[in-house]
Amino acid sequence: DDATLIWVWNIRSFGLLQTEPELAVNLAVTLLVVIVRVVQLGHVLSPFSHLILTLKLALPFLVRLSIVITIILGFGAMAAYGVFGVDSDYDGLAEGLLYQFDSFVNGPGFDPNSKQFESHQVVYLAIYLVNSLVLFLLLSQFFIAIVVNAFDAATEQMHREWEVSQMPPGYCIRAELVGWDVFSKLFVGSAAQRRGATA
Repeated sequence: DDATLIWVWNIRSFGLLQTEPELAVNLAVTLLVVIVRVVQLGHVLSPFSHLILTLKLALPFLVRLSIVITIILGFGAMAAYGVFGVDSDYDGLAEGLLYQFDSFVNGPGFDPNSKQFESHQVVYLAIYLVNSLVLFLLLSQFFIAIVVNAFDAATEQMHREWEVSQMPPGYCIRAELVGWDVFSKLFVGSAAQRRGATA
């Protein structure tokens, strides 16, 4: 498969002619393919089935939240880059975005001895409070809430699948028929009654 081919390619290309960055890229590509294969086969591997189902349920919401957070981090990086100028943290837009992301993940740091604080104290405090309250304390908790909710949903779904697997085949079919009868009586019958009452 793909992982095996790339692994063989890395072994064959491992030699004295390769530099250290090239070896690092080869290793990174190999590990990436291995992770992708684990995710692909996770639904049949018992230790990973719950984790893969949780990520599958949480992925749409995490993507939407990531888009919103990336836009906010971009605006924050451009604002800080425009106010503080070029320094070690904001050497460019990409570096500023990574610095904002680090503040989002690990929490912003406050340094009263920094050049930014000495030159623009009010702006420095405003950016620090926004990063602390909006990014670190508020938006980062949405990630936890989404994953926890997806974990509970995955647990419930796996439990329902286990219950269905323990039922005899005839009972499962009868249960589906009874469920449909109840559904038709509750919704289809009630709709017909409402139409008759309206007429």
